[in-house]
Amino acid sequence: MTTSILDLPMNRPKILVVDDDASMLEGLRRQLATEFDVTCASDARDALSIAVCDGPFEVAISDMRMPEINGVELFEEFAKLHPAVVRILLTGFADVETAIAAVNRGEVFRFLSKPCDVATLRDAARDGVVRHRLMRTEDDQLGQMRRGRVEALLGVLSLSNPAVHARAVAIKNLASEVLATLGEADRWDVEVAAMLSQFGAVTLPEATFDKLQRGFVLDAGEKELAAKLPQIVDDLLSEIPGLDCVREIIAEHVSELPEARISRNGCLLRLVVEFEAMVSDGQPFEVIFAVLRLRHDGPAAMIISALESGCIVADLHRDVAEVSVEQLRPGMAAMTPHESDHDKVANATDATARSMQMQWFPVNAHAAPKAFVVVAALPAVVPEDVMIELGPSILRIWARLRSSGPRGYVLHEWEYGGYEREIDVPQGFGGSLKASLTNGQLVVRVMRGAFTRQVSAQPHPA
Repeated sequence: MTTSILDLPMNRPKILVVDDDASMLEGLRRQLATEFDVTCASDARDALSIAVCDGPFEVAISDMRMPEINGVELFEEFAKLHPAVVRILLTGFADVETAIAAVNRGEVFRFLSKPCDVATLRDAARDGVVRHRLMRTEDDQLGQMRRGRVEALLGVLSLSNPAVHARAVAIKNLASEVLATLGEADRWDVEVAAMLSQFGAVTLPEATFDKLQRGFVLDAGEKELAAKLPQIVDDLLSEIPGLDCVREIIAEHVSELPEARISRNGCLLRLVVEFEAMVSDGQPFEVIFAVLRLRHDGPAAMIISALESGCIVADLHRDVAEVSVEQLRPGMAAMTPHESDHDKVANATDATARSMQMQWFPVNAHAAPKAFVVVAALPAVVPEDVMIELGPSILRIWARLRSSGPRGYVLHEWEYGGYEREIDVPQGFGGSLKASLTNGQLVVRVMRGAFTRQVSAQPHPA
């Protein structure tokens, strides 16, 4: 039994009718205009333009055979523009292939044979309106249920492990700042992914979570626990309808795929999680961004720039207060509002520096009783330009030359530019890292001892 339009709210439903036959189009308009707000289009391109400018419509009715773009192709485009529009196809023939294409590609709700009597046309339009409003109600209810369950999960996270929840909030704030800088208005999926990406950590012992967050080396048992976290989160979210995008973002950010092969949102989450971990470890911003640019390139470059411009202002939305020495606690970070003259030059010319070709440079290295010592010549470089990173059995040195070099040489046989080098560290060294840079000579000392965590540092003037 067909539902009466009287059962629906009193506003007139919007319907778009498409037919390249002018007389047929006018006849359809007259038959429907008594009950519906009808808009007509004489071809598919006109219909798509109207859909963009005057939509959304509740129902679209189209002829199958039209020049250039047929009815199935039109509805396929409609599905991209307005997925909730109910689609009715008018056709003078009914072959199986057309029907299958219309259902699978155009998501057609109903077929009507031409010519179509007034009663059948109106009944189909009414049923289409009812279908549209039912789907809209179901979507609203699904959205409310989805948000309610997400909020419940976040409540559990806050109560069960405040430290994990605090980190999740910081990551979410960072992601939101980056999206705002990039001009993205729809942030819900990314913000939820940022918050829930940390949910699996509630299953970790507190000591293991602290080591994981601060980049410390995990033992075999802890590594096994940490490896299970992404699957724990995905299993949990798979029970909540409508979180497919959230699950994809979370899965991508922990995958081993390069940034070029994952979505921008997955790349964004990967970067802000890494950034937040370094901030929590007390690394200064200039060190963090130098490390990020060394580790990531390609699609990540724009996100790093947005992160740099947005998050420093937000500073993770953390509280700022003046405290005494006695009140200092682990995790607090000193504010450093002063900007040196070199920083001003660096910030002004950093974009040019990032486009420079990084140059390999020679080093001398030897193992002394107390340290593995690396000596290198880095002309025209100041300490603020240099970044040194100690990893498991590897030492990375790079300098993004941002200082202006002298000009007007009589002979100019080599170019100023960035420097980059990796050196293998012998076994038994890795306890700590010391470095100095004086008159263009860099000296790095990797102290004897077991490697426990990744360290980034800048050299001090000797």
